[in-house]
Amino acid sequence: MAPRRIIRTLVQTCLFAAALFLAVVFLDSRYKVLPTSIHNRFPAPHWHHTGYVITDINYQSCNKIFGPQCTLGEDWHQIEKDVFLGTSILYRGYLFVKRMKEEDFDKDENGKTLMITDVAISKAAPGEGWESRPGDMWIKRSNKLVEDGVTAVDILFGMDVAEVRPQWTIVGTMGIGEKVRLTIRKGQPEIIEKPELRINDNMKFKIIQISDMHLSTGPGTCRDLQPGESVAGCDADPRTLDYIEKILDIEKPDLAVLGGDQVNGDTAPDAQTAIFKFADIFIRRKLPYACILGNHDDRGNLNRAQLMQIIERLPYSLSSAGPPLGPLITDKFGHQTPEGGVGNYLIEVLAHRSHSHQSAMTLYFFDTHAYSPKMMEHNGKRFRVYDWVKESQIKWFMEEHDKLEKQHEKYPYMHLDMAFIHIPLPEVRSQTNHYFGIYNEPATAPFENSGLATALVQHGVSIVSAGHDHTNEFCMLESPDATSKGGLWMCQSGVAGFGGYAKSHDLVTKRKVRLFEVDPQARRVTTWKRVEGSVDQRFEEAVLMEEGRTVNVELS
Repeated sequence: MAPRRIIRTLVQTCLFAAALFLAVVFLDSRYKVLPTSIHNRFPAPHWHHTGYVITDINYQSCNKIFGPQCTLGEDWHQIEKDVFLGTSILYRGYLFVKRMKEEDFDKDENGKTLMITDVAISKAAPGEGWESRPGDMWIKRSNKLVEDGVTAVDILFGMDVAEVRPQWTIVGTMGIGEKVRLTIRKGQPEIIEKPELRINDNMKFKIIQISDMHLSTGPGTCRDLQPGESVAGCDADPRTLDYIEKILDIEKPDLAVLGGDQVNGDTAPDAQTAIFKFADIFIRRKLPYACILGNHDDRGNLNRAQLMQIIERLPYSLSSAGPPLGPLITDKFGHQTPEGGVGNYLIEVLAHRSHSHQSAMTLYFFDTHAYSPKMMEHNGKRFRVYDWVKESQIKWFMEEHDKLEKQHEKYPYMHLDMAFIHIPLPEVRSQTNHYFGIYNEPATAPFENSGLATALVQHGVSIVSAGHDHTNEFCMLESPDATSKGGLWMCQSGVAGFGGYAKSHDLVTKRKVRLFEVDPQARRVTTWKRVEGSVDQRFEEAVLMEEGRTVNVELS
């Protein structure tokens, strides 16, 4: 009996020791209960990537005229956003953070270094153990490295803003500045996977093109409403996003293309806030989206590269800065930037699941820039004109197309090439080309023609769609017999946002979006519009391609 009792005791002891060991490892992975010297000998948990943790937050304001620079010392890092958004005559104000690499935090044997584990906005202490900071901020800190500690801090603006970044949370509205929304990230950032586009289960692919939203920092002010409507009390951005969301829920597209001027730079002193507002409606629906930039996006606090850097890192975004094209030039911010701009890229739409990774569609996106550095003279007057697509961009397009062409020929149905731009092509000024839809204002296309339309036609691109001219919402056929696929449909989507103009020649157009549906098996492309106020109806529905070839459209 004695040997049996000894064996039973040994088994129970081993089980208890194993349970205790697992409990200690679990607690240490979350709360670092063991001394650092022992902790460093354990394998790192999955969340423990080398990165930064935030150890303190503070706020500093300074007098614009007489005060010194807004600094708190070398170990403080400024969040480069004035909490007053430049509206204060006398003051500027900035948040500052102290941060430390995780690996350096681990090396502190004395436990004197503290990391922030939580942040709150409150007039009074939220509870025990909270430390007060300016602007109604409260922080809670620990000398242990915890999994969900604060690893980044940012500020957004306005009560209508959304926080769309994974692991980020808006804490509250600070007691300083212009409706400053404090937001924090907990834990180290996770990798965001890019979505994959495929022909859907109905064997079709639907694109919604939304151009010229003209979103602001804050709700924005409505412009150019329909007769009988007053702009008083009309918040542009909520109204814009509300009707677009309704259309998204009706149409359930496979991809959203944002055709430029998403941000109204003149009323968006924090462009990031405006970006997050439009991204939110797609991210909540898990809808992939791709952006190009217009001539208003970078008129705020961020240049084109900075804007695209934010957009391309968001969930469900397929946007890309693209390769640097052409020689370096100096932009209006004084930064060196490639002549070809930012946002020249392509997206492949893959065939339905049964055809594996075969491409069914290629979508090309071009940066059409903003104003030209050259001035034009007319009747003795000099005036600014819009820039044009550069030769380096056209060369990039042709090289990419040629690399993919043989692979695309293997697709058993119609392989479609489409392009999206913001400023329309010079060819839309044609007085002889056939078009349908509303052509209400003179096209503000570039006066210098660099040959993009010719290159698109020669390389089999059948449709290019633009924004920019808010009251134009037509499709025009260029070179109808140029190739076996016909010519090039040049469409414009019309204005989507209430923050942009909608009036020309005493006509106030309704806000709208354009849709395209591709049917590879039928070798057909159809387009239509949906309009604010009548979102349940399709307008000007027309077939642009039939049997793989562009066709003339006559609307009844």
